[in-house]
Amino acid sequence: MSVPIILGSDKTTVSVVTGQNDFYPLYGSIGNVYNSVQCAHQNALSLHGFLSIPKTSKEYADDADYQKFCWQLFHTSLDCILSSLKPHMTKPRITQCAPPGDLDGPVGGCRTHEHTARLLEGCTLEQLWDDYGIVGDLITFMNS
Repeated sequence: MSVPIILGSDKTTVSVVTGQNDFYPLYGSIGNVYNSVQCAHQNALSLHGFLSIPKTSKEYADDADYQKFCWQLFHTSLDCILSSLKPHMTKPRITQCAPPGDLDGPVGGCRTHEHTARLLEGCTLEQLWDDYGIVGDLITFMNS
């Protein structure tokens, strides 16, 4: 049986004597919760941790190195928080519902790990971002 995991995070501002502090809590839930449990909010959602989000001045906010640092920090934080789930995510037991190579029709083959790996090998970082929306030198949670 496949159990989807739903994660969510949103900035929460807490005002205390020292000033405004921004927190980014990471909440999680399983995706197959019965409607009666979900509507009654009976322990269907849990707090997994707080994400580190660095702050900077407006001068550096659009800097490519700073943005890459923020993205990498986000994925490294997820890697640490979800490390106990990773072994079960890398070797899933999922029933395949579509023929191989045709997951969503003719373009389904473009949404595979193999296709992304070929793009990473044959394209420059600029081509990956401009043409495919892939940050080529970012180490994502599942690849760490």
